[in-house]
Amino acid sequence: MRLTVLGCSGSVVGPDSPASGYLLTAEDTAPLVLDFGGGVLGALQRYADPNEVYVLLSHLHADHCL
Repeated sequence: MRLTVLGCSGSVVGPDSPASGYLLTAEDTAPLVLDFGGGVLGALQRYADPNEVYVLLSHLHADHCL
């Protein structure tokens, strides 16, 4: 099992600093993105196909939305 930090900035994101987002991967399972802050999509594309991941939003926040 691997946890990859896709972003860890606060609510204000920049070109190279996405908001909170984490990718959980394990053998023989679909990838899971925990939270999905602004800018995370670009970082996610380096590691997985965004069309083939599950997304879990741990709480409702302006910086954790699609």
